[in-house]
Amino acid sequence: PNPITETPKTSTGFEAKTYRIVSAMSNLAGMAVGYSDQPATAGFEKDPKKVLDSVQAKAVEDLRGELIREKPITLKKYQGREFEVMVRGGYTVKQRVYLANKRLYSLMVITGSKGLDSADAKTFFESFQILN
Repeated sequence: PNPITETPKTSTGFEAKTYRIVSAMSNLAGMAVGYSDQPATAGFEKDPKKVLDSVQAKAVEDLRGELIREKPITLKKYQGREFEVMVRGGYTVKQRVYLANKRLYSLMVITGSKGLDSADAKTFFESFQILN
């Protein structure tokens, strides 16, 4: 499938300079990866946990779902958070967010219950790298 690239105007709980999303579908899941460049006032260095809390809360609100689980994660030296949200229609969203310099990266898989453990979802999450 061909990826779809978007540059939406959205809110993550603080104002983003730019935001870009690339999404695609597999047989079992929808997948999206995106980033937003944040202003210096976003507070990444001062309180990354607060930023991750805000991003997670906004994601759950936007999805109109229920938080199932969450855990801290890292990629290289960058802090992040993985969380799962149950949404209407029996779908589950698994999202990973990372803070790197002034950029917030987000990876998301939306699927039925079996898709979160699929090879497609695993490959999608494990293939992501921050190069700088």
